[in-house]
Amino acid sequence: MFKCKRKYEYIEVMVATGRGGDDRSKMKRLIIDLDFKSQFELAKQTEVYKDVTQMLPTVFVATEERLKRVVSLVCGEMKESMKKEGMSRPCLLYTSPSPRDA
Repeated sequence: MFKCKRKYEYIEVMVATGRGGDDRSKMKRLIIDLDFKSQFELAKQTEVYKDVTQMLPTVFVATEERLKRVVSLVCGEMKESMKKEGMSRPCLLYTSPSPRDA
């Protein structure tokens, strides 16, 4: 995950995972990002990175675990793309343990 110094907004929703929806112990936290894809735009990018980001949805809805996996994958490709294109890593990105810190 990345923590930006600028304000970043997303929606958190708790949904019941059981059939009846009554059991509070079976709640799942979902993250909804209404502008997910644009967060990974780069001025210069490799073809691999372009392919990866084209697969990203504009509106992202998933569990926190899935979000972490997707962001990790995309950021790994971003790092490689920036390296190959001779770009330095932006100083405003820092590792963060949770999207709640974003």
